[in-house]
Amino acid sequence: MFYIPTATGTTKNESSSASDWPPALSSYFDPKPMDFRPTDAVGVLRVRRAINQSSGKFAALRPIVNRNAFLVGCLDYTEHSTIEHLIIGFGGRYGTTTKVSGLMHAVGNANSVAPTGAMLTAIENNLRSDFKTEVIIFHNHPRNWFNILFDNAPIASGQDRAVLLKQLIAPQSIVRTLLNGGRVLFYLGENGFVRRIYTPELLDIPDRLAET
Repeated sequence: MFYIPTATGTTKNESSSASDWPPALSSYFDPKPMDFRPTDAVGVLRVRRAINQSSGKFAALRPIVNRNAFLVGCLDYTEHSTIEHLIIGFGGRYGTTTKVSGLMHAVGNANSVAPTGAMLTAIENNLRSDFKTEVIIFHNHPRNWFNILFDNAPIASGQDRAVLLKQLIAPQSIVRTLLNGGRVLFYLGENGFVRRIYTPELLDIPDRLAET
């Protein structure tokens, strides 16, 4: 579960209807898990090296990697972890992909992870720096009983989707989308797969729009 902390450091409940709208239903509208190519494995060592150097701060990826290579590196780093990780990739839109030049990393517990204040500031600064800049938000779900029974594709929680919805309806995001600018892209790693998450909790949309 990915959440945004409040100023007091407590968990902010971004989803009022998560318990009423099972996350698996929204997952039907998300794309299938990603198919990676062998060449995407170049991201494994580069991402791992950058995470080991980051210590919660920005760490450059040298050389830079395409989005899929970055995601393969994120999956490799988190696949067998028993806690949730948050890996933020910073880069720019380049054709159909993202050139990822650096990252920040945070760790959570078995059930949740939250960005640090430094991460939130870095995301905002990156998006303001250029119209084509992009941010990739990756977090993982540790292996659980549901994976064992059903061998499922990644399923984002209601809280994950609430954070996604908040970003989607932000004025800056709407303008960027309409004018083909850089985006904030959400990905979830679970059960050996990576899946892009772009379907919000459908029943939350009217409430969120009313708050804007």
